[in-house]
Amino acid sequence: EQGAAEGAPFIARHIIQTTTHAFDDFAQGGADRELNKKIMGI
Repeated sequence: EQGAAEGAPFIARHIIQTTTHAFDDFAQGGADRELNKKIMGI
């Protein structure tokens, strides 16, 4: 009990909040080939 009473608040303060979106959500959008060519100077 002693460790839990002291450890639980410490852990709660250091938990990283999750995001609502995956870091690679952008990859699901389609590719604009003409825009990509323009950006690359083709």
